[in-house]
Amino acid sequence: MKSNFDFLTIDMDTQTLYASAAESEKLYTSGYYDSALVSIRKVAENVAKMVADFHFFEIGSRATFNDYLREIRLQKVAPQLIVQNFYDLKQYGNDAAHNINKSSRTETLTSLKKMFEILVWFNVSYIDPDFKASDFFEPIAEQMYQTAERKLIYIQTGDNSDGLWPAYAGAEKIGDATIEGYEYNLSPNSEDLRGIAERRINQYMTTSGAKHILQWAELAHSDQTNRWFRDHEVHEVLTRSNVQHADNLDGAEWFQTDLDTAKAAIKAVKKDAQRFKQHKLNQKRRLNFVLNKSLLLNKPLRSLRNPATRKCFGMLKCVLVKP
Repeated sequence: MKSNFDFLTIDMDTQTLYASAAESEKLYTSGYYDSALVSIRKVAENVAKMVADFHFFEIGSRATFNDYLREIRLQKVAPQLIVQNFYDLKQYGNDAAHNINKSSRTETLTSLKKMFEILVWFNVSYIDPDFKASDFFEPIAEQMYQTAERKLIYIQTGDNSDGLWPAYAGAEKIGDATIEGYEYNLSPNSEDLRGIAERRINQYMTTSGAKHILQWAELAHSDQTNRWFRDHEVHEVLTRSNVQHADNLDGAEWFQTDLDTAKAAIKAVKKDAQRFKQHKLNQKRRLNFVLNKSLLLNKPLRSLRNPATRKCFGMLKCVLVKP
């Protein structure tokens, strides 16, 4: 797909921005507007950090996006239009990540254009003063993959057992990978599917130095609609179900959630549902907690599972009652 942001690949300092900027366009053309706005916000935040680095702003290591923008505004290192674009993209991204209402196509296209203006300004101001940008154009979707191409969906987190990667605590990433070949065991979480997912994860996780934990892998296929789906669709379900993106991790694939919730989102996509009900998951977790604690009370699990023979007075006080 032709991108507005191909110019970012020319210089080493901007190459790191290209993947996320181009991914934002692909999300837009696929109709995943919330995920696109979150991705656009990430690009804008990274540009703000780069501007601060160029000017040696004295900002603490725990500085937020808002802290960087405040310094850019106060130091007057960017035109007012660019500063306003930064603030707009910050707001749009926050709304997309935290609000249940779905973002619009027009709002997302406008945000892509604002990101384009920021990146052109950055390129001219800090990379190549002679750079001449082409006009911005609306991205047009191309066929991303063959409709018969088989996909798997996986859930992973980061390994923070040594305490060096706190950003991964309580965070889950939902990604996908292509299944090439046919002699595989395609049952949920099989060793074959996990092996394919591991190879995909290793393509990008090894460069960061962080270790990962693969938690789940299954076919990204809906028997109900007879189609293969992508990870973006799971991200959209999570967003519509009011699951928040992970604040301290780059990329629209990371959410502040748990394995059960991520699996519920995959199940919703397979059922062609727009969202899932969080309270049902919470009820299931509470019941599992009670059942596990019942071992301490020497109560029969079979009896405690039956609501007709169970009465609970708080999490740890479940007793048997007559039907």
